Amino acid sequence: NCSETYRWDEMSAESDSGRSLHTATLLGTKLLVAGGKDTAVLSSALLLDLITEEWTATGSMSSTRFAHVAANLAIGGKVLVAGGTDNSAVTLSSAEVYDVSTGEWTLTGSMDTTRAYATATLLIDGTVLVAGGLQEVGGQVATTEIYNTTTGAWTFSGSMVQDRTQHTATLLLSGKVLIAGGTHSTSSSQRVEVYDPTTATWSLTATAMSAHRYNHAAILLNDGTVLIAGGLHYSADYDITSDIYDPSTDTLTQTTGSTTFQHTGVQMGRMPDGYVILAGGTRIDGSAYSAAELYDPGTQTWIPAYSMSFARSSYTGTMLPGGNFLIVGGGATVDTPEYYSTCAVNLAGLLCQ
Repeated sequence: NCSETYRWDEMSAESDSGRSLHTATLLGTKLLVAGGKDTAVLSSALLLDLITEEWTATGSMSSTRFAHVAANLAIGGKVLVAGGTDNSAVTLSSAEVYDVSTGEWTLTGSMDTTRAYATATLLIDGTVLVAGGLQEVGGQVATTEIYNTTTGAWTFSGSMVQDRTQHTATLLLSGKVLIAGGTHSTSSSQRVEVYDPTTATWSLTATAMSAHRYNHAAILLNDGTVLIAGGLHYSADYDITSDIYDPSTDTLTQTTGSTTFQHTGVQMGRMPDGYVILAGGTRIDGSAYSAAELYDPGTQTWIPAYSMSFARSSYTGTMLPGGNFLIVGGGATVDTPEYYSTCAVNLAGLLCQ
């Protein structure tokens, strides 16, 4: 008697998947998990087979990295990783490409700027936009770069209006990129800006968010608007408000409802029915928790959802082709991934027997 209600299901544990500040990139029916940190900074990578739900070790990166960026290059199963911080606390500009057919990494061109806690967005033309980030010397940066998958080279693509790190980047239906929040100079940012790839220009949106935010989450909704939720103020105060960005008016409005819990260091997943799941995060004392809630786009309110089995923060959340939201990592000892789904389907989205 399996009803079509959402729930969390655990996967087989993999001891090496207990990590945080890593990346997870979907490659067809496989998920590549790379870098991050447990008790040390990692260079190792794992592949998860979404059909068999089995983990296998794959080639390691040339550098240890956490708080780096990754993007599926959409050219024959290749993934770009760039920047981050290594085990000597050095911020990196280097980049490398993983080839799923060989299981190996190859160094590619380095960025012009060292960056950690930046964002990477695969653009419609197949290039990758990397924006902002944090340097070990010099603080937050406003510069952006474009990676050319054909040449393996980076080119400067203008500077954002504000320097930012721990912000969000969301690809809009128009092909433009929405950048929201982040830490900015000596405070957190309330401002949002849009990158236009046809002109390589940045512009602030007509209005700002309802709150200053960094280490928050953002996601594209079915109607082309963007939901932005959670995060921290620079003063370490948590925020429970959320905002909607409407590209047709270039404005942000606060949603009717607020979250019950304070979510930071999280990601969101858009379920097949349009609802959005938001789970876990960090408490004010620094510990992680497992509570989850759902956003209803019809009423712009948040409603309770089942909690995860494990407390997590700084995890990766990946929407899978079958409509499930897979969470990996979120702590050095959190080595059991889990996914949010209807109880009628398995990890790959196939009907359960």
